[in-house]
Amino acid sequence: MVLIPSRYEPCGLTQLIAMRYGASPRRAAAPAACADTVRDAGDPEGHGFLFDEFNSGALGDALDRALSV
Repeated sequence: MVLIPSRYEPCGLTQLIAMRYGASPRRAAAPAACADTVRDAGDPEGHGFLFDEFNSGALGDALDRALSV
């Protein structure tokens, strides 16, 4: 797994590289390119764990979901 806790990612290369090597990305869904390339695991074709609020509680919830999978 790769954690991407940035507020802004202009190009989305980090999650694309992570997915290329089989790591599922965890990232806040709101900013930048991540929402274009990563789908939440709760969706039928999901492969990452997204969260909307940029705070430690939301990150913790996403990590809990990821670790339970």
